[in-house]
Amino acid sequence: MGHKLNINIMKDMNNEYLHDWVFHFNPYMEQWAAIHRDHYVDYWNGQESRNILKAKHLNVLVDLLHKAKGDAETIHEITRSSDIV
Repeated sequence: MGHKLNINIMKDMNNEYLHDWVFHFNPYMEQWAAIHRDHYVDYWNGQESRNILKAKHLNVLVDLLHKAKGDAETIHEITRSSDIV
């Protein structure tokens, strides 16, 4: 924990891709989730969805959403060989 959101990242990014996403920190798992608004209920019901992304650091999720222009499937392609998301 103890990581701060890099405000410079936020200033340099076009934030329109974040509009449809909600962020939640789970203190028990020490993990951030980015939840697409269409799958918000699924997240709280404990259902898995490819539109619910998880990472240890919020900056990772924000950066990936920016790179993928908010598209969860593109993020899964980017991170296929990693356990980041």
